[in-house]
Amino acid sequence: MKTVKKLVSLALATVVAASLFVGCNKKTDPVSTAPKGPKELKLYLYNAGNLDPYFYNWGGLTLRMGAFETLTKLDANNKAVPGQAEKWEHNADYTVWKFTLKKGLKWSDGTPLTAKDFEYSIKRTVDTKVFPGKPSSYNVTVPIKNAPAAKAGKAEADSIGVKALDDTTLEFTLEQPSTIFDVSLSELWACPVPKHVIDKVGQTDWTKVENIVTNGPFKVSAWELNTKVEMIPNPNYYGKANWDKIVVMSGDTNQLLAYKNGDINIANLTNTDMEAVLKDPELKKEMQIFKGSTVYHMKLLRGKNDILQTNQKVRQAIAMSLDKKTIANDIMKGSVRESNSMVPEIFAPWGNEIGLKYDVAKAKQLMAEAGFPEGKGFPEMTILIAGTPTGRELAIKDMIEKGTGIKCKILNEEYAQFSKDEGKFWEDGTIGFSINGRSTQYPSYIGYMEMPNFVDDGLLNVALATMPQSKYAAFKAIQDDTKLEPNEKAKKKEEYIRQNATDDGKKYLDMLDKAKAENDPAKKEALYKEAAKFREDQAIAINIDWENGVKLVKPNIKGYVANPLLLGTPPYYFNDMKME
Repeated sequence: MKTVKKLVSLALATVVAASLFVGCNKKTDPVSTAPKGPKELKLYLYNAGNLDPYFYNWGGLTLRMGAFETLTKLDANNKAVPGQAEKWEHNADYTVWKFTLKKGLKWSDGTPLTAKDFEYSIKRTVDTKVFPGKPSSYNVTVPIKNAPAAKAGKAEADSIGVKALDDTTLEFTLEQPSTIFDVSLSELWACPVPKHVIDKVGQTDWTKVENIVTNGPFKVSAWELNTKVEMIPNPNYYGKANWDKIVVMSGDTNQLLAYKNGDINIANLTNTDMEAVLKDPELKKEMQIFKGSTVYHMKLLRGKNDILQTNQKVRQAIAMSLDKKTIANDIMKGSVRESNSMVPEIFAPWGNEIGLKYDVAKAKQLMAEAGFPEGKGFPEMTILIAGTPTGRELAIKDMIEKGTGIKCKILNEEYAQFSKDEGKFWEDGTIGFSINGRSTQYPSYIGYMEMPNFVDDGLLNVALATMPQSKYAAFKAIQDDTKLEPNEKAKKKEEYIRQNATDDGKKYLDMLDKAKAENDPAKKEALYKEAAKFREDQAIAINIDWENGVKLVKPNIKGYVANPLLLGTPPYYFNDMKME
C-alpha cells in the first residue's frame, strides 16, 4: 500500500437521448438510453485477502468501500459527513466526542444495529485476547483513552474510552485532543462487526460467505480468496444501493484490454497504457487523473559515514538541484504532480507554499559554502531504488550531478531486498538516499507530521535523522534490543533522541510538542505548518512529486470520488457512483 506505482483514472462523455415523432401530430415518448439489464460495476483492485476489517488489507478495504459503513464517511474534500451517525458533538478541548446514530439501523440479516455494536467492535481492535499472539496489523490511529495500553496487553480492552450510553449514543474519551476525530472515524478500524454472528460461529468463520453480515449499502454474495469479491444490495440498508451487482477482481491482468473488451468499466492505467490511450481520441475522452497523497521522495541512508547527516547545506543543495516541474510534466507526462513539500496540497494548501525550490545557482553556492565547490572533495553518493531505473530516476541522478557536482551512482534492487536495505545501517560507509513513495493512513495533513507509518520510525524526524554517528550507535543498540518490551523500547528510544538530538533536532521536537498540545484547529494547523517548513528546509527527506492515479471510466458511470490515501486512488465508496 505504501509502495509507489503509477496508476490512473477518469470518466467523461454523455449519452444522448433522442425524441422520435411519428406522423403529423402524433408524439411518442422519448426513447430511453438507460442501459438494459442489471447495473453492474466491474473493476480490478488488489488481492482480496481476509475480509475482517480487524486486518488492514485489501479485503477489508474493499468491503469498507461498499459492505461496511463507519460512523462517518469522507466527501470529495476529505471532510467528515454522516455515515451510520446522523450527528456528533465534542467538548471544548476536543477530548470527549459524542455520536448519535441514525434511527432504525439494521445489519444485512435484519438484526438491529446499535451503539453497543460499535463499542464492541472498536474494543475488539485492541483486544489481545481476540487473536492471542496475533495482534492486529492495523493500529487505531487516534488517541482513545487506554487504547495504546490495551494494545500492548497492559490494560483490558474493556477499559478504553468507548462507551454506548444507550442504543443510539456512543461516547469517546481521548487521551489528548483530536480536532479531526470525526475524520478518523471513517477509517477501516472503525468499521462495526456483527457480535451476534461472531458469538455464534467464532472470530474466524464469521467472514465466510455463508456467515458474513454487513451494514453498508451492499452485502457479500461471493468471495474467492485473492481472486474476487462480489456484492449485491443490502435490503436492510437505510439508503439506496446504486448498483445491482459489484464485482471486484484481483490479479495481474491487462486492464486496458479488459476495458476495451467491456469486461470491466473502470481501469487503472500504467504509464505505457497512457501513451496508447492518448493516441486514441475516444479513449482519451474517458481518461481522468485523480490526485493521490503518496509522496515520492528521497530519504537519507544511515551508515558509518555521516557526512550527509551533518551537512545541511549539502542536503539543501541536492534538493535545490531538482527541477520537479520538468520531472512531473515532461518525464512523467502529468501522471504525477510537482511537489513542493512532503505535505500534499490536497490536505493542506500550504503544502505548495513551503519547501526548497529549484535553484541551481543557489545549489552551487551552498556547495561552495559547505566546503565542496562543484562537489570537489565530496564522496560518491548512492541512489538506492527498487526495480529498473526509469526516466525519472535517471533524471534525478543527472540533475543532482549537474547542480552540485556530486558524482552519483544508482543501485537498483528487487523490492524485497530494497525494503531491507533502505532502512539498514551501512557498515561499509555508503552514503546517499533511497527513493520510495510513502503515504499515511490518516486523511489529514497531520498524518504527514505524526503518524508512524509515514515518518518511518523517526527517520523523517529531524531529531533522529541529523543525529551524528557518535551518538546514533547507542540509539541503534536500543532499537536492536530484542529483549525490550515494545512499549518500553519506544519510551527508551524517545528519551534517547530527546537527550541526544542536535539543537535543530530539539527545536523540531519542541515544535511538534507544541502543535500536538494545541486544541484550537486554526492555531494547531499554523503550528504544524511552521514545523513542516522547518523540516523541509532541513532536507532530510527530499520530496520529488505527489503521485496521481490515472483511470479509464466508462462514460455512463458518474460520481467517481477517489480515495487519495490508497494505492491507485480507488473509489472512496462504490455507492458514490451510479450508472446513467
